[in-house]
Order: sequence, then structure tokens, then C-alpha cells
Amino acid sequence: MKTPAELTRLVHDVFLAPEFLQSDLTQFNATRELKRLDKFTATSGAFSADDGWREASVKIRLPKEGHAYAGEDEAPEFEVPNVFVRSFREVVRAAYQDISATRFHWFPFRLLWRRKNVDERLYSDIFNADAMLDEHEKIQRKAVDDREANDSAEVEYVVAPILLYSDSTHLTNFGTAALWPIYVFFGHLSKYIRCRPNAFAAHHLAYVPSLPLSIQAAYQAHYGMPATAAVLRFCKRELMNQIWHLLLDADFLDAYAHGILIQCGDGITRRVFPRIFTYSADYPEKCLLACIKNLAKCPCPVCFVKKEDIPKMGTVHDMKFRDHNVRQDGHPVHNKIATARRFIFEKGIGPEGAAVEAVVAPTSITPTRSAFSAKLRDFGLNVYEIFVPDLMHEFELGVWKAVLTHLIRILIAAGGDIIQKLDRRFALTPTFGRDTIRRFGANISGLKKLAARDFEDILQCAYFAFEGLLPPQYNRPVLKLIFVLATWHALAKLRLHTTTTLAFFDQTTRTLGATMRTFARDVCTAFATRELPKETNARHRRAKMNKPTTTSSVAPTSIRPAGPSKGKGRAAAQHDVPSNTASSTSGGAKRKQFNLHTYKYHRLGDYPTAIRRYGTTDNFNMQTGELEHRRVKQFYAHTNKSIKFAWQIARHQRRQAYLHKLSGASLRSSTRGQKPIGSSKRSSRHAQPRSTLPLQLPFEATEPLPPSCAKDHSQISEDQAHPINIREYLAEHRDDPAFKDFLPLLLTHVYQRLATLEGHECAQPPTRTELARIRIDHNRMYIHKIIRVNYTSYDMRRQQDSINPAPIPPHPYLYAQVISIFHINVYRHLSPDQEPPEPRLLHVLWVRWLDLDTGLPGGFEYYRPHRLKFANADEEPFGFLSPNQVLRGIHILPAWHCELSSNPSLPYQHVGIESSSTRDDDMDASDVPGSAHATDAVELAKDWNYYYVAMWSDRDLFMHFLGGAAGHEHAEMGEAHVANASTGEIVEEEDSEDLPPPPADQEDNLSDDDEDPVRAYVPSDAEGDEDEDHWTQIADDDGEPELGPEDGEEDAQVDDDEANGYALY
Repeated sequence: MKTPAELTRLVHDVFLAPEFLQSDLTQFNATRELKRLDKFTATSGAFSADDGWREASVKIRLPKEGHAYAGEDEAPEFEVPNVFVRSFREVVRAAYQDISATRFHWFPFRLLWRRKNVDERLYSDIFNADAMLDEHEKIQRKAVDDREANDSAEVEYVVAPILLYSDSTHLTNFGTAALWPIYVFFGHLSKYIRCRPNAFAAHHLAYVPSLPLSIQAAYQAHYGMPATAAVLRFCKRELMNQIWHLLLDADFLDAYAHGILIQCGDGITRRVFPRIFTYSADYPEKCLLACIKNLAKCPCPVCFVKKEDIPKMGTVHDMKFRDHNVRQDGHPVHNKIATARRFIFEKGIGPEGAAVEAVVAPTSITPTRSAFSAKLRDFGLNVYEIFVPDLMHEFELGVWKAVLTHLIRILIAAGGDIIQKLDRRFALTPTFGRDTIRRFGANISGLKKLAARDFEDILQCAYFAFEGLLPPQYNRPVLKLIFVLATWHALAKLRLHTTTTLAFFDQTTRTLGATMRTFARDVCTAFATRELPKETNARHRRAKMNKPTTTSSVAPTSIRPAGPSKGKGRAAAQHDVPSNTASSTSGGAKRKQFNLHTYKYHRLGDYPTAIRRYGTTDNFNMQTGELEHRRVKQFYAHTNKSIKFAWQIARHQRRQAYLHKLSGASLRSSTRGQKPIGSSKRSSRHAQPRSTLPLQLPFEATEPLPPSCAKDHSQISEDQAHPINIREYLAEHRDDPAFKDFLPLLLTHVYQRLATLEGHECAQPPTRTELARIRIDHNRMYIHKIIRVNYTSYDMRRQQDSINPAPIPPHPYLYAQVISIFHINVYRHLSPDQEPPEPRLLHVLWVRWLDLDTGLPGGFEYYRPHRLKFANADEEPFGFLSPNQVLRGIHILPAWHCELSSNPSLPYQHVGIESSSTRDDDMDASDVPGSAHATDAVELAKDWNYYYVAMWSDRDLFMHFLGGAAGHEHAEMGEAHVANASTGEIVEEEDSEDLPPPPADQEDNLSDDDEDPVRAYVPSDAEGDEDEDHWTQIADDDGEPELGPEDGEEDAQVDDDEANGYALY
């Protein structure tokens, strides 16, 4: 079924197109045409039969305790059918023959940024990271010393960087249908294209079946009894690795050793050497592929850290241990695995018997050898190195989710209405932009139906929501923990790192470890925390589901589809607190303690190293694979849901990929169905009613703007549909202090703007005579709803903010709230005897200034965001700005803990209170400025006493405060530059020094686990100085924002930037 937008496009772009002929559809039959398409793709070009899908099967051996064989080959086999795969070698060939190869970065390079004659290393994509540079050097040496026979000197030797993703996914919201795809990406393609789902950069390599239920019948036929849980776990590992044995066939190994001679899509013949760089998967699947035990004594697939040492993450000992105790794929490991398998098959010992465990348990390996080890170790691949960190599962759905859950337990244990206050604060948090902070629900503490994106939004706003909820002795450690977590997460998600930011990332990781230990020791032990209701219900469901029906074996129903078969259910069960910690009855909530002994927490220490080795985390984050899952879910809806639905999905994928390449959509600079820069999808959710400030258009008013050019700094409508007579309007609002000196200030602003346009300098304020010569055409200003600001982000990309007037720094910035956006037609009337000149159209922003709260210093040094307050009435709180002074938008949130001001908001805002039916039942209207429980009441809105700058709301905003971003150099600009907030606030940027290096490494001085590392560096030496001339501004969007470029969806802008001359770097 098509969405309304898709249906509209179908009608306008197809049926109403001038080249559309109804006669072309005469006798059309979809089934027949699909068969013709399948036949054509099986024999044409890059879509040859060798590159196509085929159905295969794999065989695994079935062990039985007490049954010994002369050798492993004598044990009975079980064949697993319905394995749908493509030739790995031909997938590589097809990718490099494709026309998209014209965008490939064939040769890696070091990306350097020269600052004050010093080159600083930049890390962004796989092709400027260390792993690619090292492998490229090896291939170039081969091109000189061991060149393949018959290769001419003109044949280039290049590395094909392979990035693998795999994860099981449920195809429906209800039911058990699941798919376990393996995707292949190629690192030659920029991540800004590669991570876009509509770029079709993901190559589907295989669909992995789960262990079929029929294995129990086969096992019972051989041995007279069903398989035990230990045997089933052994078979699952064997199945996954046998499928990879199938994919890593002789053809691929030959290509790995000798390369593939390909005439690439750009017409140049190259010898391409495939190399596997990363494998992105969740933790249970990493255990399957690395052949280690899930959550065992040494739970990490990369190093030998013991579970009891995991809480030491970030200490000097821990960081040195990671470097010197990495897992190596060598003969000692192979010998142990071979010994264990002999015990299982030749001596009849169970797969988890004591003798087998004595061999494999010390290092938590399993009696299965990885297919990557068996096939690629001789080519120098260490299988354990390819398992890169996974930010989505390990932090957003791992560490942060665990911390948030325990914080909610603490609030419940503290008693009172604290948890209700938390929910209200989140519900009242304003949105920010189209692709950053979305509106929160009214029951955040319930943690229901939250995805990774939701937990990310919660983290970015958690500091402001949790402030002041706990007693002071606990409030400060909790706020510091949230600050460090948010800062660590922002650093981990940066799409461009420098040597300096990576050094700060190392330091922040050490600080995070110390802060987590302090939280566990000083805060968690002070509260008797219990399970949340959802945790209790989930535990009861697991207990009921896992309750054995017999005492001798595991029921066949213990085998589940692809996702659960990886051990997710078992992992969840093992996180329960042992029964001796429960102090309630068997049916109630158990005591829950904060747990730092988790693999996901341990993995946080590996992120800076992984970024240096493979580029920033968006190169290998699981989010890219999750977005590709949406495609197979759409395909599933078009299958007949039979047992071979995977084969039908494979055919749909092949058809869509061919049609995409046929249309040339991957190279179009203006793609059909994408939103050009400046356009936005309206949210289907009903926006909450809001009041309107003076000189503003109502929220319901429409003011369409055409797409803007990325080279333009700002865009405001020139429409004159909403005129206001200035003098009459000022007379009507003469009692409002906000309009004091409105006209003189406006005329002064206009005088300075006109002088600048005419090439004059305004060293002194204009005189009364000079102001008298300024004329505003018809004494009118024309109100507008929105201003769009284009700017260069920290990673040198063009971005855009939409700024709406809305009710409502250390510091390189000043802040203000946008009250109104309008334009006026003005001219300078020099003499009554002269004909008046043609009026000039000037766009103007009327703003209200906010001051930095110097009484509560903020910044990375203090583990506190910057706090603002509105300027006092006697300090010229209002002013006018040119749109060219706007730098970008920022996110401003109320300091809920500091309550409302007793003074009314300026300009006066008369608020009509909506009826209670329009609000959530559990929302307290007293928390809303200017609200009351009356349907007819009208009163003046009030401001909050203080506001916070939510610097974590997006990565570019974070880098504005951290400093040192390659894309944030504004020294060449002469005018003041302003930043604005999500509620309509503005900021002035002052001249700043280059980012100083972080303090010297003091690791050797950190002997105590709980000792804080050195303090974070301060990005600017001019902290607290507000006398310079640079500005910034903030945007608001009451609709629910869409997923944007940083999440792989809002991506039409990439091609538009390139068309306008903006390179990727």
C-alpha cells in the first residue's frame, strides 16, 4: 500500500507526465513482466548469472555424549537447507564494474589540516584511516616485487576494503518471521554516500537460516533422544561458520591472494585485492563468529580481560592491559580447539563436558574454529581484530540504557513525586530542528517502545531533566555522570576527528570510568533499588517460557528464529541479580544492583583506538545495517509468506538493484523523491497548540519557501502578504516595555546596514539628523515566519537550520531570542528637493538578548552546561540583527529546577489557556509558563529564571563549544556572526584563539581506580569575555523532526552540495 506522498508522486510524475501514454499499458501483466526482468538480469552485464542468488545447503556434525567415533568424519551429519547466497568474488566484481565506481576513492591518503604551520591529522573515512593505509602499502609493494603475470605496467593495484554487517531482524511486528542477512559495503565509497539507504551501496551477500526445528527429529533418529541445550549451542556455532566456509570459497581465496582483474566502472582496468577490514554485529553474533563463549570468564572477543576486571575500565592498568593482551589467532588457539573436538567426537565427551571445558574455558574459546581463521589466517588476517565496536548496541542500547534504567530505579526508591516530575520535564522539553531532538512522550520513565534513537535523545536532554530531583549529596554525582556520558557519546559519534579531539576522547574515556565507579560506590549503594514493573513482568515471562517440561532434555520449542538463536534471551536472563539478593516474595520485584561487569561497558575503552584504525564510528556502526533492514522488511510484505520467503526477498532485492542502476539514480544530482535543501516533511502528528508573540505570524500560517542554494548564507521570504503599520502598532503596544525605543533602534540598525551596503564605515552612532533622513516605505514592515541559515559544519559539510520566532557563554558567543522576522523597504532621503531613490529591501531580526550566568560557570572544566538568563530591562535587552550575522541554531532548554520568574515575559504575551482535554492527564499545568486550570483565563506568560544551552543536541553544536573543528574557522569574516536557539534564541561569537592541546597525559599518576583523571581542557582562552562581534542563532520546529543525514535518511543534500562545488573534504 502506498503512502499519500507516494501516491501523489505516482500521479504527478507518471500519469500526468507528458510522455506517458495510456496505450503503453494495454495488456500489461505484472507477473509476466517480472519474469522477463528476472530472465534479463540473469544474463546481462554486471547482473550475470555468476553474480546472482543461488540456493545452497550446509552440513554440520552431530555429537553425542557417550558416543565415540574413529574420527570427526564418522559422526552423523545434519543438512541445513534454504541457505541463499551469492558468490563473494562476483559481488566484488559487480560492485567495481558498476557506474558508482566513478565516485570511488581508489588510493588512500592521510587527511591533514594545517593550523599555524602545524599539520594536524584528520580521521573521517576508511580511506584515510591507518588500516587502509597499511594494507595499501602492502599491495603497492606487491605491485613492484611480485606483480601478477601478464599485467602491464598500466594496470593499477588497489585494495577493495570490505565492511561486513550482519544481524537478525524480525520482519513483522507480530509473528516469528525473521531474516538474518549479511551485507557487504565497500570502503572506497565515501560514507556520506555509502550510509544512505537510497544510494543502494549495500550488497546483499547471504541470508542465513536459523537452526531448523527438524534437527531434533534428526538427532532423535540417530541417537534415540533429543539434543541437549549444550549440543544445540554447539550446532548453532557450527552452522554460522559452515555458512562462512561456503562464502569464503576457492574463488574468493584466489581473489584474496592474486586479486581480480576488472575493467572498473570508470573505464580503467585495475587489479582489485579484496580485504576484510571490519565486521559489524551485535555481541551474541560476535561470539558466534569469533567462537568464544557468551558472557563467560573472558567475555571480550578482542582481548583477554576477565569479567571481574571490567569495572576498572579507563584506569591505567586497564588501558595497558588492552594493548598487551589482545587475542591472537595462532597455533595455540588452533591446537586447543583441535584437542577439544577430539574429546567430543573421538572420546564421546559432551561439548560442555569437564574435559572439554578444562581445555577451552581459561580463555573462553569454544570447540569451533572460526571460518575466517581457517580460510584467511594464512593471508595475515587476525579474525579477532575485525570485530569493531558497535556504538548503537554497546552504548545507546547498552551502557546508557542500563544507567538510565538504574537512575529511574533510584528515583522510585527515593519516593515522593520525583518520577512524575521527571516525566513532566521530558514532556515539556522543546523539540530542536528537523533531525535532532523529537518530542518526548508523557511517560519516559516507563521506557516503553524506545529505539536507539530515542535513548540518544533522552541522553542529550537528561542533564536538564534530572537536575535537582535528588538530594544535593547525590544530585551532583548524578549530573556529573550524565554530563560525562553525553560528552563521551558526542565524541564517539563525531563524523570527523582530529588528533586533538581523539586525545580529548581518550581523556574523557578515563573520566567516564572514574565517574561510573563513583556513581556505583556513592550513589547506588545509598538506595534500595528494585526492578521496574516492566522488568518484573519480563522476568516472569522468561521464567514461564524457559520452564522445562522434562528433567532430561530441552524441549524442541527452545529453538527459535534467527534473532533469539544467537543467545539474546540467555544474555538477558544472566543479567538478573542472584536470588540471594532478592528480599521480596517470589512474585514481587527483586532487588536490583547496578552492574558494571558487562562486556558493553568494557568495550567503551576501545573506541578511540578503533577510530584511529578504521575511521570514525559511522563507518562501522550497526545503524547502517539497521537502515538496510527496512528494505528487506518491505520486500517481505510482497512475498507469499511461505517457508521460502527468503528466496522471494532475494529476487525482489535483485530486481530493485537492477532498476536503480538502470535509472542512473545513484549519480543524479537532483534525485527524484528526495527533498532538496530547505524543504521539510510535515509531521503527521498534531502539533501542540502554542501562543504567539507580538510581531509574529500564527503557527498555522503558511509561508512556502523554494529550495535554497547551498551557497547562500540565509533565506527569508520577500512576500508582502502580512504588512504592519509600524507607528500604529507601536501606539497599540506603548505599555509594553519591550517596545521602548523600538523605532530609534530600528532606524539606527537600518542606517548602519545602508552605510555598509554603500561602502561607508560607521565609526560613530548616527545623529538625530542622519536618522531623520531614513525613510521606511509606507511606514510598513512585512512579517515573516521563518529564516533558513546555511552554514559549514564541523566536518566541512553544508548544513541548514530553520529558525522560527517562538515564545519562550565561556565564551565565544552571545545569545538572544528571535522575537520577530520581518522585512522593510527603506531609502535615505537626503534632500526634500530630490526625487526619493528606489527603496532597498532589508530583512531584519528583532531579538531579545540573553546573558551568560557567570554565577554558575559552565563548560567541560566544570562538568556543567552553560546557563543563561534574559538580560535585565535596564541593560538594553532588545536589539536588531541582519540575517547575515546568523551562524547557526542552538538548542535552549529551561532550567526546570530554578522555576519560573515572577516577572512577565517580554514582549507581553497574552496566553489563552487551552482546555484540559488538549493536555495529557498527568501533565501539571503549573509547570507551563503562563498556564492555569481554566479554559477562559487569559494572562501574561512568564519566563524561566534560567535556561541551559543543550550543547549535545547535535554534533556540530557540540563542536562549537568544544572547539578545534576544521569547519569552524570564521576569522576571515568581517561582520558579527550569530547563533540561535530552538526556542528562538541567539548567540554572539567572539574572536577565539586556536584550540590548545589537552593537558599532558597523567596516566602514570592515576593509581587509584576511582581517582579522577586530569580535568578537560578549555577550548578557548577567552572564556567569559563577551565584548566581541560574532553571533549565532537557534531554531525551533514543533513538528516531530524526521531522521536526518546523520541517521542515513535525509540525504538529498549531499549531491546538491557537490553540484554547487562543495567537495567532500
